[in-house]
Amino acid sequence: PIAGQGQYLKNCDCRKPMPGMLKQAQSDWQIDLGSSLLIGDSASDIKAAEAAGLAKAIKIDSNKLPAMSEVFTGLNSPRAAQ
Repeated sequence: PIAGQGQYLKNCDCRKPMPGMLKQAQSDWQIDLGSSLLIGDSASDIKAAEAAGLAKAIKIDSNKLPAMSEVFTGLNSPRAAQ
């Protein structure tokens, strides 16, 4: 790793692009990674998905997303349940 300070500056399978974080989620939550999708905004996200054997990964440009309050607007409306 090139970022981090102190104890956070270490090589660990839990740091992207290594698959450890996804493998831990698989173990904790019984996730079928071979049928899973990861949406990320960095090359390390996509590399981690590939290393973990995910079915698909999508890289987005986080600078072009609407604000999160806009993304989640209306989720509890009757239309959203349809």
